[in-house]
Amino acid sequence: MCVDIGYTAQLGLNGLPQKVKGVKIKKEYEAADQDAPLLTAFARPACWTIIQQNNAPEVVPMKWGLIADFMVDRPDQFEKYGNNFFNARSERIQDKAAAWHAYLNDRCLLIADGVYEHQKVKGHSRKLPWYIRLSSGAPLLIPSLFNPRTQSFAILTREGNELFKTIHNDGNNKFRMPLLLEPEESFKWIDPNLPVDAMNTLIKTEIASEKLTAHTVYSIRGGGVRPDGKAANAPYDWDPPTLRQQTLL
Repeated sequence: MCVDIGYTAQLGLNGLPQKVKGVKIKKEYEAADQDAPLLTAFARPACWTIIQQNNAPEVVPMKWGLIADFMVDRPDQFEKYGNNFFNARSERIQDKAAAWHAYLNDRCLLIADGVYEHQKVKGHSRKLPWYIRLSSGAPLLIPSLFNPRTQSFAILTREGNELFKTIHNDGNNKFRMPLLLEPEESFKWIDPNLPVDAMNTLIKTEIASEKLTAHTVYSIRGGGVRPDGKAANAPYDWDPPTLRQQTLL
């Protein structure tokens, strides 16, 4: 599963408005915008997303972890299925038998500065955490589906590219990655008039590994203090002789 993202405050003038033009941001959202070095889906955090509203892209808060209609007022169903609704497999969203199909026309973009993944490496008792972002430094705008009734969303995932297959190499959902697009491509996802063939093109898009940069970081889930005092997404070298590459470009 893709359940860890990084978020550096981006709604101020030097953030998203500078990098991506034309997005409406309410003043109160800008004032409430705070750095979050790590957001994990299991905490069901409130995240900044972008939807198409009144013919313009607009920032709105939503919770990560889509609460489907059948879970509303049904704690037993939420407990049973809730943790399965953080990620939507892009290959299945058009399947009428899939729960995702009901939200196919409710599309948004999750704003993130990068994503975290863990790599199994021989010689290490714990998986090594990596931080991955666009080489350009632009924010990630991750295609997602949301439920307007519950104001909650799930990001889209797909088969990993070469970089993600190298890093996300273990677990039940190994070799997967979020659906990552260049910002100008991402905005097509929230076009209310998006044709089916264009949607198919977007969900099949595999971003080139060369457009991403990745480096190992310190533990992101242990809760311990980073020994060098640096930011959570700053590079951290784990036993260079054991790990063949500490930085992947």
